[in-house]
Amino acid sequence: MPPKAKVRRRLRREEARQLLEDLVTAKADVFVAYGRLFALLDGNDPILRELRPLFRLPGIDPCGSFSVTDDFRNQVVSLAARILPAFQQQRSEKG
Repeated sequence: MPPKAKVRRRLRREEARQLLEDLVTAKADVFVAYGRLFALLDGNDPILRELRPLFRLPGIDPCGSFSVTDDFRNQVVSLAARILPAFQQQRSEKG
């Protein structure tokens, strides 16, 4: 992989990790963080593929319009808490 691509991949992973942490600690708006995580989703990156469960919520189309209900918020935060360890582990292995 070219060096620039490695840097972009690392930065996307770090942004995703930070967004997940912010969701879990209630530092981020759920709707905004959800949209930013969706924009980071990359089918070619095995770590970013871990985000997929966030975008398979019943009745939610991340590309369409949807209501941000308490149930939606709770599901996103719960999934973020389950996904976050994969990003933290990947980070600790690199650094």
